[in-house]
Amino acid sequence: MNIITRQMAMAHLKVRGAFDRMTSNERGQGTIEYVGIVLAVVVLVGVVVAVFQEQGAIGQWITTTFPEKITTLFDGLGG
Repeated sequence: MNIITRQMAMAHLKVRGAFDRMTSNERGQGTIEYVGIVLAVVVLVGVVVAVFQEQGAIGQWITTTFPEKITTLFDGLGG
């Protein structure tokens, strides 16, 4: 193997190693995915509340009774 071929092979290995180290670090990735899911759920609930707020009795239940039930549930968890 001549010197140029050897240097090219070494450069390739160094670049490949750096790329592998850069792409293999997925630390914290799960947290970002869960935050995205939570944000999607919040937006969906917001849209549902906005739609049903103008629908009369069902809107009344979603915008007042449902939040009261959730608050009571979480207050009971505090012990």
